[in-house]
Amino acid sequence: MPDNYYFFGRMCYALLISSEYLTLISYPDSKSGLDPKQDLMDIWIMREYGVYKSWFKKHTIGRLPIESPLGAWKHNLLIFQSTTGYLMFYDLNSGKTREFSLGGSPRSLRVASYKENLNSIPGGSELGNRVQKF
Repeated sequence: MPDNYYFFGRMCYALLISSEYLTLISYPDSKSGLDPKQDLMDIWIMREYGVYKSWFKKHTIGRLPIESPLGAWKHNLLIFQSTTGYLMFYDLNSGKTREFSLGGSPRSLRVASYKENLNSIPGGSELGNRVQKF
């Protein structure tokens, strides 16, 4: 974790990959008493994996209705589940949020990262061809 970062009970933390970098997001616990002047979201990036001193703070964002961060997309969009259960995007460049009509119960939405690849999956291995019978 970043050297000059402190952990308090009112904050939640998420690790994700953004632009192929390990990213730490700290955000206020939605169940704590909210103070818009102090409850900020910080986004930290690790420039070089495994190098402790390579952490830097990329963004500080004012209070968002965030239940849980889900991922990042196209270098500037933060994807999260809102406190009302809806999927939302936050544009890091413009500061605008957008809510989608895809809802779920709290902490139920997930994002899976996918990177297209032309490599084939090896087939014909001994374990791959074996049928399991129960």
